[in-house]
Amino acid sequence: MAAAGAEHARRLSLLLDQLEQPGSPSVFEPSVAQFHYTDLGHLLPLLVEEHRYQVAAYQRAIEHAGSDSPIQGAVDELADLLGDKQGELERLEQHHRKLAGGIPLAKRG
Repeated sequence: MAAAGAEHARRLSLLLDQLEQPGSPSVFEPSVAQFHYTDLGHLLPLLVEEHRYQVAAYQRAIEHAGSDSPIQGAVDELADLLGDKQGELERLEQHHRKLAGGIPLAKRG
């Protein structure tokens, strides 16, 4: 999944370059340091929640651009990236169900 994440970031960066848009800086919160002391049962719901947020952001961007957009190539790339992110989300949710003994993660946001 790490390789897929790196490829996803690369493609998104290329898209931003094509659209001549600056990337937003990544800032890590101090709480990230605590991840060394957590377990999968704690982290997996956080990953699922973050992926849901990202899926919603892609959906909003695609909706905002519209289907008759002068930047249709960029919209198509966003739709492709959205599909990738939805697949990752589905896999994370499956892993969580296995870990939780079949109990689904509550849908948030």
